Amino acid sequence: MPPNTPYFLMGDLNAIPETPEIKLLSQSMNDTRIHSEVTVFGQSGTFNGFNPSVAPTRRIDYIFASRDSIRVISYATFSDLVDQRFPSDHFPVVARCELLKK
Repeated sequence: MPPNTPYFLMGDLNAIPETPEIKLLSQSMNDTRIHSEVTVFGQSGTFNGFNPSVAPTRRIDYIFASRDSIRVISYATFSDLVDQRFPSDHFPVVARCELLKK
C-alpha cells in the first residue's frame, strides 16, 4: 500500500479496550471513539445481548482509522429501542471522518 493511503478497520472484535489485541491495534491506528475531535455521542458499551433492562458495559465494536491520513471528527454509539427491543445484540457505531490531503 502506498504511504499515506487512508484505511479503516471496523467490526465486532470481541475484545474490550484493555485486552492486548486492542492495545496493539491502538499503537498503529486511531480508535475513533478516543480520537474524535468534536463529539462523542452515546455510551461506551456496544454489546447489549438483546437485554434492554441492563446497561451495556462491554465495548467490543470498533472503528479504527489510519493515523496520518484520516481526521476523526465525531463518533457515536446508537442505542435506540424499536418496539421496546434492540434490533441487534450490538449497537451500531458511526464515525464521521475527513480524508486528509498529503
